[in-house]
Amino acid sequence: MTQVRLLKRKMSWLVEGKRRRSWVWCARWTSPEGKEKVRSLKTKDKGVALRMAAAIEEEMGKGAGPGAAKVVPTRIGWVEALELYRRYTDELAARTVTTRKTGWTSFWTWAQAQTPAMVDVGDVTKLHVLAYRQAGAVEATAYNSYVAGCAAIVQALVDLGLYAGENPFRVKPLKEATAKRDWMSHDEVERFVQAAFEYSPEMGLFAALGVYAGLRAPGEVLAVRWDWVVFPSTATDVGYISIPAEDDGWRPKNKRGRVVPMAPKLARLLHEHRALPRAFVVAPQVPGWTSVYRWYGFRDGFVALRGTM
Repeated sequence: MTQVRLLKRKMSWLVEGKRRRSWVWCARWTSPEGKEKVRSLKTKDKGVALRMAAAIEEEMGKGAGPGAAKVVPTRIGWVEALELYRRYTDELAARTVTTRKTGWTSFWTWAQAQTPAMVDVGDVTKLHVLAYRQAGAVEATAYNSYVAGCAAIVQALVDLGLYAGENPFRVKPLKEATAKRDWMSHDEVERFVQAAFEYSPEMGLFAALGVYAGLRAPGEVLAVRWDWVVFPSTATDVGYISIPAEDDGWRPKNKRGRVVPMAPKLARLLHEHRALPRAFVVAPQVPGWTSVYRWYGFRDGFVALRGTM
C-alpha cells in the first residue's frame, strides 16, 4: 500500500501591507508512476490530518488513483457542524471568511419546521436550498448573505475531510431590486424640519438631528444626551456631537464611538432648546416613548442630505 506522509507547509500573504504567516498539514506520497504528490489538507489539527491521510492511503490501496481519493462522509448534525466551523476559522482566521451563525440557524430553523427529522448536514440538497428561497423566509439581500455563509460552513467540512459530495449551498444569488431614490430638495427639507417643530419641539429636534447630523433614526437620535453636545466656542469654531461606544448600557449599532460635526443650523436649533429640563435631547425615557418616533427609512436620506445643509 502506498504510504502517505504528513508534512507542514508554510504560507505567507500580505494583509493591509503587513505580511502574515501560518502553516497547514499536507499529505505527501509517491504515485505508481513514481511522481511525488503533495496535497494540502487545509487543517492544523493533526488528528484530522491523520484521518484524511489514512483515507487517501485506503483509496490508493484500492487502485482508485491519486486524483480519485475520497473521504467517506460521516453523519454530522447541524449544531455540531457549526462548532466544527468555528474551530476551523479560529485556526485559519486570516485565510477564511468567518460567517455568523445567523444564516445557518435561519436555514435550519426553516428546514426543521418543514421536515422535523432533517438534522444532519448530509440531508440537505439543492432542492431544499431552492425551496428556502422560494418560501421567501428572508428578503433577497439576507438570503444571499445567509446562503453564502452556509456554503462556507459546508466547505469547511469538505476541507476537514468530514463531508464529500457537491456543496448544496452553491447556488446562484438572487438579484436584488434597486429602487430609484427620490431625494427631497433643499426647500422640501427646510419645510420638513419646520413642520416637525410645529408638531412639537421634540419632533423638531428628532428631525434636525437626523437631517443635519445624519444620525441613525430612531436609535441614535433618541439616545443623544445634552452632555454629548459640545457647542462652538467662537463664530469660526465648529461644534460637534460626541457619540460614545457605550453609555449606561446603550451602544450604537456598530458598537463604536464617533464624533459628528454639527452643521451651523443644527447648532443654532440645539442652542435654542438646550434649556429643556432633561438629560436627553429629544425625549424623556418613559414607557412608550419610542412609539411617537416610529419613522422608518430616514437613515439613507438623512446622510445624503447632510452634505447639502
